[in-house]
Amino acid sequence: MGIFRQITSAFRGPKLNATADSTMAVTSKSPEPASPERLKAAVAALNAKAQQRKIEWDHEGDALQREYIAAGGKLQPGQVSEYLLGKRPTMQYAERAGSITARYDTALTTEDNREHWAMADALAADAQANPMVRYVLRNRARYEVQNNGYARGIGKTIVNDTIGRGPRLHIDDDRLSPEVRGDIERKFHAWAKTVKLATKLRVMRQAEYQDGEVFAEIITNPGSKNPVKLDLRPIEADQVRFVDIGLLTVPSVDGIRFDEFGNPVEYHVLRVHPGYWSYATGYVGMPWEYDKWDAEFIIHNFTPERPGQHRGVPEILTALPLLAVRRRLIQAILDALETAADFSVVLETEMGADNESTPLLPDGDIVPLKRRMGVALPAGYKATQIKPEQPTQAFEQLDKRIIAEIGRGMNVPYVVAACDSSDSNFSSGRLDYSIYYTGIDIRRGTIGDETLDRLFVEFVREGSMVKDGGKQYIPKEAMAIISDMEYSWYWDGHEMGNPVQLAQAREIDLAVGAITLAEVYAKKGQDWRKALIAYARVLGLTDDKNGKALEKVQAMIRSRIFTTRGNPPLMEADLEQQELGLEPNAQTPKPQTPGAAQNKGTRNAA
Repeated sequence: MGIFRQITSAFRGPKLNATADSTMAVTSKSPEPASPERLKAAVAALNAKAQQRKIEWDHEGDALQREYIAAGGKLQPGQVSEYLLGKRPTMQYAERAGSITARYDTALTTEDNREHWAMADALAADAQANPMVRYVLRNRARYEVQNNGYARGIGKTIVNDTIGRGPRLHIDDDRLSPEVRGDIERKFHAWAKTVKLATKLRVMRQAEYQDGEVFAEIITNPGSKNPVKLDLRPIEADQVRFVDIGLLTVPSVDGIRFDEFGNPVEYHVLRVHPGYWSYATGYVGMPWEYDKWDAEFIIHNFTPERPGQHRGVPEILTALPLLAVRRRLIQAILDALETAADFSVVLETEMGADNESTPLLPDGDIVPLKRRMGVALPAGYKATQIKPEQPTQAFEQLDKRIIAEIGRGMNVPYVVAACDSSDSNFSSGRLDYSIYYTGIDIRRGTIGDETLDRLFVEFVREGSMVKDGGKQYIPKEAMAIISDMEYSWYWDGHEMGNPVQLAQAREIDLAVGAITLAEVYAKKGQDWRKALIAYARVLGLTDDKNGKALEKVQAMIRSRIFTTRGNPPLMEADLEQQELGLEPNAQTPKPQTPGAAQNKGTRNAA
């Protein structure tokens, strides 16, 4: 008996259900071992069958026509293609016609490419990035970032553009009152400032750039000055590893244990970094002591590039050999320049060794010269200088290509990698930055999903159990809807372009409804309500107690947008002026002549 495999809606994945109707009778028989004689006979039979069915191909249509004629039929002109289309989908025809030989040129191994592809392997993602490989890659990446200006500068630029001054929480859920939403936002901002969240996020992004991955522990910090004692402690990838060899079993990958569905359930974290040999921490007695952390309290940030990859490799990986090549190239050029500059003067002579009139100077002899003084040289000698041959004219172009390739593997354009926009115009620079900022926005979204969302949930959960001044620090109603609360993270904006043109474009988009005021301020990393209230205070519209300041600023913006772009009737403009508490516009429309009115009515009728 066998079992029928069935996919059910209650279980995502293959599930085995045995029922009376779905059970299928299957007979199984163990195959008899094949003898060499039977194998030879089978191969000979297959070869004879293939030879019998083989068709000599001169042209695809001619071959099919010959086959059709041999079968007793005849094709008329124009019917070859119809017959061809009718025969191609069938497996029987493929067997009769023989196999079609095709190839990929890259799949061929030749003497020219043998060495190039010698290191290609078919290892799985975790096997390819095994602990020893990642150990070497991390050390080399850290060394290059610490000693190479471009590697360090590109990393700093990516970190600053991604994290900036840090994310800002914005709650959009209408189930909470505006006062409650604003109170939670202020308290989360105060907590983030207390634990230095922005600084820790920048450190984590830098570690991800050079190490390929970073971990962080969600902990309770009793020493925190905030009522919510939640804290975040980043740790390097070196500390997450298995010490007990017996734990190196499937499903597990170097410090991370998984369940049967591939979800991490446990992390093994060394108490001290393995490179910290003094162990003078007070609470660590012996090296290689570790703690087991539930996955709920560990954040693991990395960018997988292959299915089944569970640990990261440095983002700067592809740039490491190029950075080393550039350093060696510049060092060789500097050595050539220094060598040429070390020789102030070289004395040359064409006199032979048998010359007796003027004695020859010994080879390698040094003649002392004084600065700004004339010197008489021996007869038959002339003084020259070594001309430096480096750098050549092609060096600048070669250097730019190397820097461009260094940045390309990290989605960083040349203008950002080299910090040089001298060869870019406005259009090309904007295109380069648009590609770069797309990657930044994607990474910000991942940080929000994997790090900030988890921290915010923990913040609300702990804050709802804490009382400050006799009151609940975070309202219970916020905790009740935390699983589906609507909120977002605002980051520093990165607009590029002419400020006047951008402002005009936004004004047009607002007038036609293509964008909202909230989206405009969100692109700048600001909360539109807070920004408009601050703007109202600057203008002296400080009636915040009755909630009128925000409404007045909104009325001003409406008047500006629709009066300028939409040209509304005078009555609507007067209403806008009245909302602002100002006198209505005293201008009256000019009287129209009967002819003008008649013409206007005619146009409208037409």
